[in-house]
Amino acid sequence: MMRPYGEKVYVPQFSDVSVTTRVLPLGTERKNGGCVFGMAMDTVQPQLLAVFSEIFSSFAAAIQSYGDISARVDRETVIAEALQNANDDFFAAVEHGRIILHHKNMHLLLGIALLDTRPVQVFFSGTGDLTVWTGDGANMHTGSELIATSFTENGTEPFAQMDIGNIPPHHVIIISTSDLFTHLPPQVLAQQMRIASPAIALEQCHNYLQSKHAPHALPILLITTPDAASSTPSPSPAASRISLQQTMRAVRAAIRVCATFGKRAGQRLLHRNHATKKSATTLAPAFPTLVQKGIQKSMAGFRRFSIVQRTLLSICAALVLILLLNLGTHTSQKIQDARDQLFTDLQAQIAQHQESAQAARIYGNEQEALANVKQALMLTKQLPTVTAEQQTYKAETDQHLTKILHDLQHVFTVNNPTLLFDFSGDGFYGLARPNLLVRIDEEFVVYDPSYEALWRIAFATTSVPQRTVVPSVYALVADDARILAISSENGTAHILNIATDGTRTTLGETTIIPPTPQGFAMYHNNLYLLDAEKAQLYKMFVSAQGLGVSSPWLQEHYDTLAETNSIAIDGDIYFATAKTLVKYTRGTQASFTFTQEYIDPPLQGMKQVKTERESDSLYLLEAAGKRLIILTKKGVLEAQYLFNNRIVHAFALDEASRKGYVLIDHGLYAFPLDHLKTKSEE
Repeated sequence: MMRPYGEKVYVPQFSDVSVTTRVLPLGTERKNGGCVFGMAMDTVQPQLLAVFSEIFSSFAAAIQSYGDISARVDRETVIAEALQNANDDFFAAVEHGRIILHHKNMHLLLGIALLDTRPVQVFFSGTGDLTVWTGDGANMHTGSELIATSFTENGTEPFAQMDIGNIPPHHVIIISTSDLFTHLPPQVLAQQMRIASPAIALEQCHNYLQSKHAPHALPILLITTPDAASSTPSPSPAASRISLQQTMRAVRAAIRVCATFGKRAGQRLLHRNHATKKSATTLAPAFPTLVQKGIQKSMAGFRRFSIVQRTLLSICAALVLILLLNLGTHTSQKIQDARDQLFTDLQAQIAQHQESAQAARIYGNEQEALANVKQALMLTKQLPTVTAEQQTYKAETDQHLTKILHDLQHVFTVNNPTLLFDFSGDGFYGLARPNLLVRIDEEFVVYDPSYEALWRIAFATTSVPQRTVVPSVYALVADDARILAISSENGTAHILNIATDGTRTTLGETTIIPPTPQGFAMYHNNLYLLDAEKAQLYKMFVSAQGLGVSSPWLQEHYDTLAETNSIAIDGDIYFATAKTLVKYTRGTQASFTFTQEYIDPPLQGMKQVKTERESDSLYLLEAAGKRLIILTKKGVLEAQYLFNNRIVHAFALDEASRKGYVLIDHGLYAFPLDHLKTKSEE
């Protein structure tokens, strides 16, 4: 029997006032991995429609800004950023290939998935009514026009199989049902969560759903993306937002009319509508009749009064109307005055924080200056923008404070790095994604594990570099005119010398294999290898004839050596863990202060540390690959380089020419080391 994993759950209809329940994961057969988790909500239908409208508009805006994002590796990140920027109440993040969206004020948590392939089959079980909402942002509707649903008997329980086969791209799908849960084989779940063991993947999935982070569930939100057979354009974000808002305003206005002119009839209609579990939008055809009956009854009652009574009633009505108009004008003026006062108060607080920041910078207290600038930025976002002058002030202040913030954070944004080589172009392989990079004299050496391809690229040439096949390369290191490739197989590391013409020579073997490729380093013809298990660093002399005998370099025990993932050598050796840096000189620990509190935003782990022999700086690649941090060799922050959320797989340096080199996606890029220019000017 095809049995979903976990307990049965019960989900009220989408038209109910509130929903508090639990839904197990929704699995979809995706090429790029990822699955949707049902999350929590506590709200009413019109508010939900407004949120869904905002979500869809943000998605459409991302489509307009980036074109077809279906082929982008970072497309989930692009959409998460669009959602985050669309509404201050949104907090969006990407976890395991899924977009997790939190609406702060509505206590709403959504799991969003992008469906690459269609048809997509989703399995439901139970006897409750299945409601599927689809739409292109402008038109939300229920029904089965675009969705084929079939029911099959499997054992003693009926299963509903929904085949999302005909839904065009850029459509929203909202699924709601009473008694809903979904089915996903453990093997597929493990593949999508990028976990080797299906049992562990299933356990993590259940633990997540039972944790405090996912206590409840909601209708699942899916967004379809273009595929090879479809070219349906996305609707305008503005049109999507306006049409849904107009629909909701019409529904709310109609309900008010119903309550005024036909209270009893309206109540009966609402009661009948709720009993049949229809959408509130089905009230629309009855509104004209209700309004007409209400007006007729009111006019009939009015005619029963005498002329004097009618005159007095008319005068009273006119006085009431004048009073209401004056009251409305007075209230509107009070609201405007309150907004102006709020703007003035916030403006004064912002100016005060700016003065405090400037004073702190004069006295060299960058941390206090940074705190004041951040506070001023937060207040700037709260400024009301009713008038054009207020809008201009807010925009200019935000821009000015952001610049000061980046100065205090020593941030350099790399917007347009120079593409040196495109490894997906002619002469290369379309899916090549190199992940290892070293620089030696006037050459780069790049390795791509997908095709076991190693290239030597000269700085001065634009021709296609020579490709050498080297299986299972684990790490690349370089020193002077020598490049070594370390391949790992069956617990043995093979040390290969890569000649200028691409030929390779085996120099020797070792059973010492560092935990990461960055655990190898070359310095003065010595190869250094990190052995985390034995808490030791070994070195071997390298010559054309082969490898020397390995000898331990550390003379004392380094407690956290097992956590070290990268080393850098300039005569001294720097050991980098995910959280700290330690310096060793001649085998013993040396004085070195690494103060992370000056790094803002805080460092989220380290992937690699590098330096050059004559350099005064240490270069740290953050674990996520989105930031390159530069410290002095006294541990003081010099600069931060951001790459617009693009992921850097590896980097190399050339301080003499003030350039850095990075591997991003399928390309090798160069960018200026502007902090060196600033440093020389000082």
